[in-house]
Amino acid sequence: MAYKPKPKPVKGERRRRAPREETLDHIVAIDGWDWSYSLSLNEEKRPVDPYHEFRHLLITGRLLRPTGHKIDKVEVSLLPSV
Repeated sequence: MAYKPKPKPVKGERRRRAPREETLDHIVAIDGWDWSYSLSLNEEKRPVDPYHEFRHLLITGRLLRPTGHKIDKVEVSLLPSV
């Protein structure tokens, strides 16, 4: 199999940069939170662990910043990952 070099860009063309990731900051006054937890038997064919655990954190509050939105109540769900 022969080596094929990469084609060079035509003169005057520039490579496009990847767009910047947009960062959004929100300030929330926390009114309450709920930590849910459940435990059940693992029903997979070949389970590594005989039990299946699930938990998540739900935070409720008021949106302080950015201002000017019609929404003032906020819910944030945080889920764990392996």
